[in-house]
Amino acid sequence: MKRKLTILLVIALALVLFMNACQTGSPADDGASTGKGPMTTVTDPETGETIGEAPGLNLNVTQEEAEEGWLAHGDIGFKYQLPKAWVERLDYLDPYAEGDPSDAKADLYKCLYYDFMETALIECAQEIINDATLTNEEKYEKMSKDVWSNAIKIFGVQLFRREAFNKAESLEKLTKFPHNRVFAVGGDVVHIVSWANEEAGHNLPEKDRAIFAELIESVDELVKSVKVAKPVSSVQSLDAIRNWTFNTVDLDGQPVDQSIFAEAKLTMVNIWATWCNPCRVEIPDIAALAKNEFAELDIQVLGIVTDVEVDEDHEMELALAKQILDEAGASYLNVKFNKNMNDSLFKFVQAFPTTVFMDSNGNVVGAEIVGARSKDAFLKEAEARLAMLGD
Repeated sequence: MKRKLTILLVIALALVLFMNACQTGSPADDGASTGKGPMTTVTDPETGETIGEAPGLNLNVTQEEAEEGWLAHGDIGFKYQLPKAWVERLDYLDPYAEGDPSDAKADLYKCLYYDFMETALIECAQEIINDATLTNEEKYEKMSKDVWSNAIKIFGVQLFRREAFNKAESLEKLTKFPHNRVFAVGGDVVHIVSWANEEAGHNLPEKDRAIFAELIESVDELVKSVKVAKPVSSVQSLDAIRNWTFNTVDLDGQPVDQSIFAEAKLTMVNIWATWCNPCRVEIPDIAALAKNEFAELDIQVLGIVTDVEVDEDHEMELALAKQILDEAGASYLNVKFNKNMNDSLFKFVQAFPTTVFMDSNGNVVGAEIVGARSKDAFLKEAEARLAMLGD
């Protein structure tokens, strides 16, 4: 079952959009598991151009770039700018990650795909999320069957293993996309950008078909903006978070800062947004854990609501956040997003929901958890982090 992720773009954009654009994509050292050996240039099979980037390229996104829709994904080594048409149609786009870097036998190392969601699927997803008769597991299964499997894959930035690339009969068979552009070939991985054609949406209702065509029409602009670098693992990135300091306010306006970490042996930081359906699915389970198992283990929960910002007029989002938490029975602390968080932890947030664990000093413990999880899964993750502390 593919893991769907609603992605954070940029907090500065109107809807907080999707993937965090301030993520740092510094290249890994030679010999790292994310790509041994230098990157080499390659000839684009469609244009004949010599392409590729030097391995030292740093995929940082400045605040100015973030406001212009630039995204950077260090774990796959891509940076690109979403066209205006895509930013304006984010409600119809469902980004998600696929691939397991630890599976050496898989052709795909890791990637980020964008699926197009027609209006009927969006409405179906909302009905599933709001169905109180379904358990969280049932909601996930129903979303997989009725929603995600019926979406149209429109765009992808992908890392394929070099061996799979070398053996492939064609890029079309390797990527399952009709249009492909190779950006760089490294010792272990190959950067490929792929996209659909307009015909992929020919069975859509008229309104949705027009929107799909609009997105396809602007893909060329998106592809031209792409920059690549050697990928850096998320664990390497998160290792940079030590003694995390921040200041913000809770949903009632009371000040909150890093001193909260000292109140428990471990803090589970859950980063979410009110418009993120997978985020909403997992909150009841997190709420139950916070009241029971976590309390017994000296673990607290801190939620960060990314589309409710400090010093911004987000009354509708604030009201919705409180409603979501109330309906989920969540009494654990939730705080507003502060833009200064982009300079630290949020550099490494790639998707909603993302969860990280921190010790009493504000140091990240273990890898981040991307995507929704069940109660049992979160409990296992938490127990593993406690074991890492060695107390």
